[in-house]
Amino acid sequence: MRKILIAAIIAVCSSFSPLHAQLLSINSLGYETTKQTDNTADWSIYTDSENRMLYVDFEKINVNLSSMMVKDLEGKTLFRDETLWQLPVNTIYEIDFSKYPKGNYVIELKTFTSVIKKNVIVN
Repeated sequence: MRKILIAAIIAVCSSFSPLHAQLLSINSLGYETTKQTDNTADWSIYTDSENRMLYVDFEKINVNLSSMMVKDLEGKTLFRDETLWQLPVNTIYEIDFSKYPKGNYVIELKTFTSVIKKNVIVN
């Protein structure tokens, strides 16, 4: 799996057109440290559906992240990165989903005090 770390948000965001970047279907399973009221306006996790890429915008998440896991609905860990604490707070983290089948996944973002879980649908 290829991961690309991008520190310049402007460079990444300017490369998206509204037709290429689509908000994922997101169901919040638990926000212990961040209140989430409108999931349709949450761009902390989004995707480029043409290239099957998932993006996590650290700057949109109001807590410091320590690690991330991507799991299928059966709980099998497909991807793990334990070094998020080393990255700048304005990072946009990319995960390539082209190797995984279309479907539902759980993104677990671990902070130093809690876990943020989101269900995502990758088309």
